Amino acid sequence: MTRPGHAFPRAGARPAATRTQVLALLALVALAASCGKDDSPTAPAPTPAELVAGGWSQFERGAYAGAQGDFEAALAQDAAYGPAHLGRAWSLLVRAGAAADYETAEAAFDSAMAHQETSAAVWAGRAAARLGRGGDALAGAATDAEQAIARDPAFSFAHLAGFDAADARLMLAQARAGLGDFAGALVAVQPDCPIDLRPDDPAGWTVAGTSYDSYASAVLAWLQQTGAIVAP
Repeated sequence: MTRPGHAFPRAGARPAATRTQVLALLALVALAASCGKDDSPTAPAPTPAELVAGGWSQFERGAYAGAQGDFEAALAQDAAYGPAHLGRAWSLLVRAGAAADYETAEAAFDSAMAHQETSAAVWAGRAAARLGRGGDALAGAATDAEQAIARDPAFSFAHLAGFDAADARLMLAQARAGLGDFAGALVAVQPDCPIDLRPDDPAGWTVAGTSYDSYASAVLAWLQQTGAIVAP
């Protein structure tokens, strides 16, 4: 016999959840959610200086495309960052093949100079780009090579083994020869590869055992020899 006002639960019905049970369930749900969430701090994006350092590291390993990507990422953060302009310019230079490529590299060295890059490395790099262009760029190549030598007569490019002041002098000689200044070309390479060739001494126009019928031909032959000696 049931008491008035009291009803038994229907068959199959669940007892109503107590407030304590509901709160406990919610706590478990929250705990499960927190276990799947990564609250570790996000690593900060590399700075332009760090990107440039990484770019030079790749450059020195010969990964020039990757290096250029790092330098351009640095410029995306700070378009006025001179070291990134210099790195990009060198990356373009070493990958250049056609005259248009050298022109692009030359413009990149212009940008580096416009952003306070004034070392021998930037002058020598632009000299190489202009020498690659040839033609009406040869006078600028000679001027840039002279500037590189004047800024640091013992210049050695830290990121490209073997490229140094001797190469700047060789570029100066090549540019002068291209402009028809053969005597000036010989003067440029005398510190590294001296030779006694004089325009008024045809009997002495001999290089590596071969005699030449013009002073210009003898000088060009000697420049080819010096290129084998001092080029990186």
